[in-house]
Amino acid sequence: MAIVEMDKITLIALKQDRDLILHELQKLGVVEINEEVEETSNKENLSDIENVLEKTGNALSYLSKYDRRKKPLFSARREFLNRDLEKYANGRESTEEAVEIILSLEDRITSIKSRKNSLLNTIDTLNPWESMDLPVDAGSTRYISILKGVIPAISDPEELKRQLYASNEESYIKIVSQDRDQHYLYAVFHKNDTNNVTALLKRFGFTSASFKGMTGQARKISSELKNEVLKLEDELDKLSDKLAVFAGKIDDIEVLYDYLIMRKERLEASKNLILTSSTFMLRGWVPREIGSNVAKALSSSWDCYTEIIRPDDGEDFPVLLRNNAFTESVETITEMYSLPSPKEVDPNAVMAPFFILFFGLMLSDAGYGLIMALGAGLILWKFNINKGTAKFIRLMFFCGLATIFWGALFGGWFGDVVKVLSNGKFSLEPFWFNPINYPERLLMWSLAFGVFHIYVGISVKAFNLVKKKKYLDVLFDSVFWYIFFTGAVFIVLPFVPNVSGNLDSFVEAGKYMLLAGGVLLILSQGRAQKNIIMKILSGITSLYDLVGFMSDVLSYSRLLALGLATSVIATIVNQMGALAGTDNIFGLVVFAVVFLAGHTFNFLINALGAYVHSSRLQYIEFFGKFYQGGGKPFNPLKINTKYINLIQSEE
Repeated sequence: MAIVEMDKITLIALKQDRDLILHELQKLGVVEINEEVEETSNKENLSDIENVLEKTGNALSYLSKYDRRKKPLFSARREFLNRDLEKYANGRESTEEAVEIILSLEDRITSIKSRKNSLLNTIDTLNPWESMDLPVDAGSTRYISILKGVIPAISDPEELKRQLYASNEESYIKIVSQDRDQHYLYAVFHKNDTNNVTALLKRFGFTSASFKGMTGQARKISSELKNEVLKLEDELDKLSDKLAVFAGKIDDIEVLYDYLIMRKERLEASKNLILTSSTFMLRGWVPREIGSNVAKALSSSWDCYTEIIRPDDGEDFPVLLRNNAFTESVETITEMYSLPSPKEVDPNAVMAPFFILFFGLMLSDAGYGLIMALGAGLILWKFNINKGTAKFIRLMFFCGLATIFWGALFGGWFGDVVKVLSNGKFSLEPFWFNPINYPERLLMWSLAFGVFHIYVGISVKAFNLVKKKKYLDVLFDSVFWYIFFTGAVFIVLPFVPNVSGNLDSFVEAGKYMLLAGGVLLILSQGRAQKNIIMKILSGITSLYDLVGFMSDVLSYSRLLALGLATSVIATIVNQMGALAGTDNIFGLVVFAVVFLAGHTFNFLINALGAYVHSSRLQYIEFFGKFYQGGGKPFNPLKINTKYINLIQSEE
């Protein structure tokens, strides 16, 4: 359960064997190539691969709506033998041709849809004018002007007519149609009256209508366009049928996509090689435990020279984590923050029990935990899911178990559902105590868990210092802080809720520990300073960390807050559901509906809260005590597929 040690690997081989060696390294998936030397000879090939890869991805996207394959709830990549992939690669031309046909069909479909939408918009524009007795292209004559357009619905067309006829007898207005937004009309008038008429129309909010490129009656044009739309729709159906035929080649296209991804990554890796006229050199990292095996595998197949050496003291290397199933489940939590530095201990093994137990304490309902554990366990058992998803599901399984544990201790089984359904005759009593009845006790334990969590963080810091052989720093930066913080904890014990008994001896001991720890810290925390005054000042200012420590401890009160929130809401949901009674069919139906809806909401919102706040306690209160982070992930050349799981051929 640690960071895997890495060695440097250098490989020199014949240039003619480059592609085969890279292919073998990709299958092994254990060597990270890190030499940043760009090769220009493969740029064109890489560009071609990327172009085909993009086309293949687009083709799969287009075919997805025609995919009728039965898919499981959690899809898994299908297995594909390595030797079968090699055969496929040699005969992939037909699949690439199918991709080109699919893209051309989709381009035609896109073009037709664009034309169809344009026609439909034109039809919508013409609809209000279909009853107009003039052609849409009717224009002015030598003596007559014609204007077609709209006025807002709030304008009165009859008043427009009255004013127009009163001032211009030789004019005519026809209201063609109207809707809730505007009136559609045309006006005919003598050209000599143009200025007067246009001024009047403007006062009524008139806007001219455009029929550019159209001739004839609006209803005839609209009818012709509708017929064209029908023809386009018929062509779309035919093209869709042709595309649907290619749905049978989705499997082949997916294999092509993954093959191209692997080919692309090999070409990208070849940019990081040092080349001569007849050889190439590769530099990178390999896990120490398998480095010699990699060298033997390469040397046995090709004429090459391989050297594996240890990194220099203090030299950083890529980080690869290796943990058991329990610890591995929280790796994603750490990775969201930062990978550990190769010079420090992997925090996952220490952090895992805290994250999972804190999650369970904040959700704290055994019924919810049972659902989580059973659901996650079923998924892990029945479905072949990828490693990343499996990590998260496994984490939810462990968090479900922790929730069952705390829920049983607190007596929470979907709130107090047994008590409600039995009208108070039966109840599942807590093995420890009910936090709703004793919130101060839960607060006390929450703060105690916080102190312990922080102390473990300081211990991990000491372990990192030992790993770096800084033994005196363990004393200065861990032991002295233990003395100082413990003294402060003893002094405030009388003020902690639910702490009783004679605490005078603790308080008295705390005073001496606080004083002794403070003096030791003043003398040690400024040791990096050269000036004696700065040493003392730095030591004094370091004591301010006591405020941060107390603040961090108080942050663990969120364990109480979220735990109570889950319990209280669950209890309220049950009480609301039981308002109609639980001794009749109607009341039971009402209770079932409220129970399902209320507990689903409570479970989802509080599970999310438990995940977020448990992560926060690790990131700020725990990691802040020791964690350096900043590790660079180990990124070997390997098979990264999306649709298939490539396995070694059976000999």
